[in-house]
Amino acid sequence: MPWFPGKERHLLRAQIARISATCSLAPKGWYEPDDEAGEGRIKEAEDPIGAFPPQEELESEAGWCHRMSCLNKIGKASFPNVDELQGSELISEAQAKVINAQIEAEGEVPGLLSGLEGDLAPLKPDENNIAWSFKSFGDKGLYKFGDADKSHRVTAARSLIWPGAATVAQGTKFANIYVGYALKCGSLVPSNPLSGLPLENTTAFNPLVPDDIMEEPNDLEEHDEPNPNEDDAVDDDAGSVDEDPDAQ
Repeated sequence: MPWFPGKERHLLRAQIARISATCSLAPKGWYEPDDEAGEGRIKEAEDPIGAFPPQEELESEAGWCHRMSCLNKIGKASFPNVDELQGSELISEAQAKVINAQIEAEGEVPGLLSGLEGDLAPLKPDENNIAWSFKSFGDKGLYKFGDADKSHRVTAARSLIWPGAATVAQGTKFANIYVGYALKCGSLVPSNPLSGLPLENTTAFNPLVPDDIMEEPNDLEEHDEPNPNEDDAVDDDAGSVDEDPDAQ
């Protein structure tokens, strides 16, 4: 659920593309655009290790960028060249109008190797709506190895949009990994206005903030404790039900 118009392998491939486009990160300076290979292609920089950001920058959005092109609203990484297709008579005028309308509705598209600052930009006014969580683990000391400094700390950038996606870096090495349910976090986007539930194809397994704490109940009205001596005296005056020997 919800119904998907295809087979399971098609759904799996679509989810892999969505997660990879959103969550595959690289330290800034490691890659650069490859103009010779074509539009949307990247390659390693001439000196990626020399351009590797310091550990302090990797603990924030400033040290990372998206390694893959972001997907647009129609689920693709780029739009076709309408003029070229029309010149080759591969599409009709009506099809060209549809593509141009999609391009106009797309708005501003993040560029290649874009930073993380624009992730969830429409929701940024709410301080809880952040797309990434950064944390360092292990020994944070700095050691001298000849003329170079070395640290054994591991820095992790974890996606809050797709729980289970993380990028880790140690020294001048980094890697991307995803272990999750292939579901978006339902706490990052507004809920369904009709039902109040998270949107379809999302999950709230990892809420960003705890639920509201219940208020303390009102104090009950206090009453005086009953006097057992007075109750016994009333029972004695009433007599016993077996006082009449003829009553059987």
